[in-house]
Amino acid sequence: MAPQVDYRHCIICGYQKQDPDELRDRRPLCHWCGGPLVRKMLNALDQEMTEQVSSAPLIDCKGNDLFRFLSDLGELGASHPHLMRVRDVVGTLLMNIQGQGRVDYYSLRGRVPFPRLVTILFYLQDLGLVRVLTESTIRGNLIREILIPPGTLIQKAFLSMEASTSWEEHREPNLILAYILVKGLCQTRELIESRGSLEIGEGITSLYVTQGRVFIPRQFGAPFAYILGSWATGQDEVQEVEIKKFMCLRGITSQDRDKIFRIIAGVQPGHQHTIYRLERFPYGNREISYRLVLNPRFTNLRDRLRERLR
Repeated sequence: MAPQVDYRHCIICGYQKQDPDELRDRRPLCHWCGGPLVRKMLNALDQEMTEQVSSAPLIDCKGNDLFRFLSDLGELGASHPHLMRVRDVVGTLLMNIQGQGRVDYYSLRGRVPFPRLVTILFYLQDLGLVRVLTESTIRGNLIREILIPPGTLIQKAFLSMEASTSWEEHREPNLILAYILVKGLCQTRELIESRGSLEIGEGITSLYVTQGRVFIPRQFGAPFAYILGSWATGQDEVQEVEIKKFMCLRGITSQDRDKIFRIIAGVQPGHQHTIYRLERFPYGNREISYRLVLNPRFTNLRDRLRERLR
């Protein structure tokens, strides 16, 4: 039996439980991520994502509000070194697809450490995004090729990149990274709800394990969890002080908070895809504060997800 994930740390946002009342909950979820609103919103996003990926012939990261949101979310994920490697493997797959959707395994070697590469590839297979073709040898089973099945997200992303001009920004790898994380977190939460616990190597933890330890990318999970919660309540804007407090309670440093804001709130030079806009406003005795205003492109998406909560 595999060891269990430490229930004192939330597997989604990284919050560390300390209060005795919090510690009575033996699930590796905090009060925010373990509550009904975030659970329902995560499920709604997963359902919307599954339906649209299945029905869309191509992946339009500009015109489709869901795909644009996922590519923005993937941008946040890829800013974390641990998740950047997943995005790099996906990007390499997209760049090396040959006839009949085949990718030579050796084109992937050297991109990330070998054990990490194998873990990522088999996790993609678990999600139905690829097939890992192995060959039995005297040295054991060796990976020979990666097959991209027709109709999968990776195959549609490849076709979309082929149809675009060479000067366009390719955001498909970011979108696929977000798809992987949303699927993984949704499956992980379902496992926790059904058993009340989670074993190391199950669900998203197979991507989070490093040298036998579960490494939770809080710089992605915390802002993502906050977005889910604020969207569930229909908020068009959030006060900067509120989200800063939320992330501070999850051990995110001021330097990392600034990095997160640069990505999700459009204050990173040259960054055109943002989920929020950072606005200044005066209050009190000539004080200046900030708020994050939801990008109007995502209002309809948020409202569609909220409809699924009813």
